[in-house]
Amino acid sequence: MHKKYHVAIVISNTIVLTSLFFPLINVNELRIGTAGAGVAEPHFINIVSFLQTEIYPLTGFLMIALMVLLSLGIANSIYGLVTKRINSFTAKASFLLGFSSAVLAALLLYSRSSILFIICVVSFVVDSVSSIQLFRAEEAQNEEKQGD
Repeated sequence: MHKKYHVAIVISNTIVLTSLFFPLINVNELRIGTAGAGVAEPHFINIVSFLQTEIYPLTGFLMIALMVLLSLGIANSIYGLVTKRINSFTAKASFLLGFSSAVLAALLLYSRSSILFIICVVSFVVDSVSSIQLFRAEEAQNEEKQGD
């Protein structure tokens, strides 16, 4: 019963991670020319190009940290798939690690990366709803265990 929620979390986090490797990040670089500072045409790049150009290094480091948290969310849910009973730690960790996609969505909202923003928001909603369902299933499991 609880395995479908873990599968949903794994799929949503994997989609966010893989979408970062497609050119979906909107970048509007600042160019310094003879007439002073100007703004270049916005273009879309992937996470690798974003990190290589070092346009916004602090944002790049934060995005790497969020990618690590998303990977931990995947690992946590895979662990939840393997276990037979619902563990309180995995349910709470999946809820907390789901916020990494929300923070990533907030970063992408600032850069006007609308497609990637929508992917991150949907992932956050799926993670949150699945985590809440895991909490409910854990409570039902504990009540059943106490009734025995």
